Amino acid sequence: MLTPKKPLFDSCAMARPNPITQHAVVYQHALQQWKDFQTQSTAVELSECLSNPETTAPSKMAAALRVLPSLERYPVAFGVFLSAARHWSPLEQTLFLGEFLPGPSVVESHILKTAARGRWIVPEKLPVTLDEFPRRIWQRAVASGFSARIAKAGHQAVLAMLRLLDPYYQERSDIGPNRSQLSIGEEIEVRVPPGDLPEVIDLLALPPSVFAEMKDRVIEKIQEDISTGRFSLTDGQMEAINAWTFARTADGPDHITRIINQASSILGKPLEGQTVHDSHHTRRLGRLLFRLGLRHKSMCCAKALGISPWEEGWQLQAVTHDVHSRIRKLCLGQGMTGFDWWCDPGLACAAMTVPLWLTERDVTVSLLVRLFQNANEFPWIFPRLYHIFQWHLACAGKQASLCEVEAISPEFSVGLSQSPSTSTHP
Repeated sequence: MLTPKKPLFDSCAMARPNPITQHAVVYQHALQQWKDFQTQSTAVELSECLSNPETTAPSKMAAALRVLPSLERYPVAFGVFLSAARHWSPLEQTLFLGEFLPGPSVVESHILKTAARGRWIVPEKLPVTLDEFPRRIWQRAVASGFSARIAKAGHQAVLAMLRLLDPYYQERSDIGPNRSQLSIGEEIEVRVPPGDLPEVIDLLALPPSVFAEMKDRVIEKIQEDISTGRFSLTDGQMEAINAWTFARTADGPDHITRIINQASSILGKPLEGQTVHDSHHTRRLGRLLFRLGLRHKSMCCAKALGISPWEEGWQLQAVTHDVHSRIRKLCLGQGMTGFDWWCDPGLACAAMTVPLWLTERDVTVSLLVRLFQNANEFPWIFPRLYHIFQWHLACAGKQASLCEVEAISPEFSVGLSQSPSTSTHP
């Protein structure tokens, strides 16, 4: 990692415990909504219910679904009903439909009646989607008007919610060759979340080089967190972070070449000689290669693992604007212009639109404030955009707000606080 040229100025030591500025107020609001959602979803075992709809009692499923934001609830409930209805009594079906799926369209009603009669067969494979949130998946399917696509969108919505609840969620029953080599408790250590890189790394990789001083401050905060034991990184994660951070610099080719060589070395091993750790590292390298725009090399990793990169969501990685603009346009939809992409929280928080927050020149703090104010309807605003919020406060020179934000939740601080005398005003 780079060594910061200037020390981090701590001007927040005397920050007030309660937020005063509007920015800190909405930031605290979004954080609290996220914490409340996590607490509530854990209390009702939401993830466990959605993972096992056929064996979950209707009353317990209903209690779990009530925790979901209203716009995400309908498509998830639709998918749950398709999977579980044949196991419920007519009365249980009626109660569930009345609460969670009132007023379905003609096409939706036909699908639901088929499921209620036990004639709906859950598909073994689902189509790939570019969207990460249930409401977006559902909107696209409904707009198509095709019953098969709407039905499958219900199942996709359930899987999407499971991945949002648990970034380590994997539908597969196996994670690689030689699983018997695992020690007790080791499986958790080798499971790979969809991104596998801390969100804050995008603050180093995506903004233009004119923000070098701000990037240095982020680097120092990462180093501080590692040295204090707040979080740890494996060698593989560190390599991935370096490759992503320096990909667009003069040192980029060297880091990318190192990643490619690592992938080639692992892929060159006989399958029977590979360990579960090799499988884990190959997944990380494959996703990173895709993220860097090296699609061919990425596909080689996926082929060696015997998986579909699309089913595992590699296309949802936060990617650079120039390399994957075509995919992003498909995600956003035709006819979207200007700042349409931030109006829908499911788009504004999507991994493929994160680069827009850091590369579009006309992005302002006010756009983020509007989103954060609506976190009660979309709790993922905070975990997806907290670092973006701090970045734009720093860019706008809103030092007082930035200090308050860092004081509200130090564990989410990205280290951009600085004294007014050294403030950067791009």
